[in-house]
Amino acid sequence: MAEPVCDDLKQILPLELHIFTFQSSYYSTSQGRKKLKQAEEEIKELASIRHPNLVSVFAVKLNLPQSNNPAQLIVLMEQAPAITLQDVLGDSHSLREDRATQYLTQTLKALNAIHTRNLVHRGITARCIGLATDHNNPSQKIIKLGKAVFYTQLLDLHRSNSFGHHIPPVPDEAPIGDGWLSRDVKNESALFYTRRRDIHAVGVVLLQMLMGLDVIERFSDVNAAIHACVYLSSHPLSLLTDWHVASISPVMARMATSMLVDTKKNGISCMSLLSELAAAHISESDLFRTPAPNRAIPIVISSTSREHLVIVLLLKRFQIPTHPCRACTMARLRSTSSHRELSGLAMRVGGKTTGRSSNCW
Repeated sequence: MAEPVCDDLKQILPLELHIFTFQSSYYSTSQGRKKLKQAEEEIKELASIRHPNLVSVFAVKLNLPQSNNPAQLIVLMEQAPAITLQDVLGDSHSLREDRATQYLTQTLKALNAIHTRNLVHRGITARCIGLATDHNNPSQKIIKLGKAVFYTQLLDLHRSNSFGHHIPPVPDEAPIGDGWLSRDVKNESALFYTRRRDIHAVGVVLLQMLMGLDVIERFSDVNAAIHACVYLSSHPLSLLTDWHVASISPVMARMATSMLVDTKKNGISCMSLLSELAAAHISESDLFRTPAPNRAIPIVISSTSREHLVIVLLLKRFQIPTHPCRACTMARLRSTSSHRELSGLAMRVGGKTTGRSSNCW
């Protein structure tokens, strides 16, 4: 890491210098050097892009010595944020829909800047989406899309032709069900990268933001996950039996479907998705005001708020009279012998209660 000289300390941008050494004899052959030159050309094109939501690359240099010395690829770039979306979702499981919408919009804008230069990202996941402080609004976080273009490209090169004994093999990625694979991977190859595949990867991240990182494990395919969210929007009492499914708005359901479900349409792009988001006029007030008919009920991840919501739904659904004493109300829920399943649910959300006061009944 290095810091450039700058008169304004507030404008100092931490940098990273990456040096990739290719000791394998393959990269001294004409075919190996050709692949390295292709990688260098793409990184040069990436270095010409400046976007607030994209980790910047400032310079690249490929050294191809004529002697027996190994080739080296040197990349100078902006330091990636220390916190990633993967970290945030690991702690909070999911995000509010308004926050997920902001992050989706910023990610699509950064990806559009890449696609405009006829490049593809190749490996969008929650791990490569960093969260940085917005200098214009320090209380807010902004997306920084990293590991673009060359990161996955170099990993693929190392898998097929190792850089040398000094670098360990790339660990195998966790298997992903066929129902979550993009059509490019299904119909072509795992090494076939397109703009459409990038957008599919963003769609997976969108559902992870709304439903948790394990959404690809809990549901067999994309359609099942989206259907579960849409069903919950129309059946809010399903909250009582499935604590890990979040309802999403119709707009988000359409966005996820557009990005993830294969159709005959080939016109989908980052710009078309951004236009759809802009046309929907999504805002926090729209998403989280008192639900109207056919509007999704938002799920607040806070356990206290979740417990309160479930208790209110239980009382309303089964017409159980409330009581000023919360412990007594929970006791009435648990003692509802005609609804044994309800009693179990009440025990789960209510926890243990202490003795009630003498004037409770």
